[in-house]
Formats: sequence, C-alpha cells, structure tokens
Amino acid sequence: MRRKKTQKFNLLKELKTSFSIITLKKKTINQVADNGSTWLAVILFGFWSLVAGIIIQDYMSAIGWFVEAIFFTWIITLLYYLGGMLFKSKAEFMEIYKPWGYAQLVVGISFLINKLFTTNLALLISLLLEVWCIIIAYKIIKTESRLKPWKALIIALIPIIILIIIVMTNSLTLLSIILDSGLVNGLLF
Repeated sequence: MRRKKTQKFNLLKELKTSFSIITLKKKTINQVADNGSTWLAVILFGFWSLVAGIIIQDYMSAIGWFVEAIFFTWIITLLYYLGGMLFKSKAEFMEIYKPWGYAQLVVGISFLINKLFTTNLALLISLLLEVWCIIIAYKIIKTESRLKPWKALIIALIPIIILIIIVMTNSLTLLSIILDSGLVNGLLF
C-alpha cells in the first residue's frame, strides 16, 4: 500500500493562491474548493491578522485578532452556506469555506490599513477593499453553489444585512436609553 505524499507548506504558493482567488479566478476557486487544505483555509485569515498585529507591535491584540479572524471566517461561511441552502445550493460547507479562507487576505490588508493610517484616504481604501470582499464572496458562492447570479448576490449580502440590522437595533436602543435618561432635556426640544 502506497502512502500519500504530504506536501510541505509553501508560503509563496499560498500567497499566489490567495491573490488568484481575490482576482476572481474561477479555476483557482474550484481547485481550492475541491482540493484545498482545510486547515490552511482556517489558519490563513488568522495569519494575516497576526501579521497585522505584529506590524503595529500590538502583540496581545494580534493573538486576539488571530482567534477572532478564525471564528468570524467560520461564522460568515456558515451564513453563506445556510443562505445557499435556502436557494437549494449544491455547495458543501467546505467548498465555500476553503476559498473564503484564502480570500481573507483582502480583509487582512483592509484591517492593516485601518490600524496603520487614520486618514480619510485610508478609510476610503479600506471601504473599497471591503466592497471587493463582497464581490469575492459573490464569485465564490456563484462558482461553487451553481446558482443564478441574483441568488448568489443575495447570499453574499446576508452578513451585511445582518450587520446593518444589529447596528440599527443597537443604535435605536442607545438612542432610547439616552432620551429616557433625560440627558438631552432642553437640547433637542
């Protein structure tokens, strides 16, 4: 019986794969979804966050970002997977998770820009990178789920919609607390 040859980790190769996915290469998305390393997809986004923390010399935050990055990558993928199930997607969880893990390089870059620079230009660049993440998510979902484009777009927007609902709910609750407390009596009315 022959043993399966294990491949050594090659950072340059994995960076190329990440860049290939974030440039929306369908072939690479399919290859990673079918043959990509699960553990590598899990670790990559955490790695980018860890690098960001080391660059800005905030080591304790770097460890927290690493764990948070892995957790949120899993949660976002779960939302994409469940959204796909609503539309009868053909994709398995790991077929979305693996390429999404590689694509998190964009989020890492956006995060790093936000931490290193506080200008309006940095904010704009970071916002554009986050929009690009939605486009990447759309491409991964469309490619792996084999759904119509409009269905893939709705699924790609699910985490954003949930985030907006959470922010609006918290904002309205905070506004209600402030108004009820009397802190703004005479200021507004």
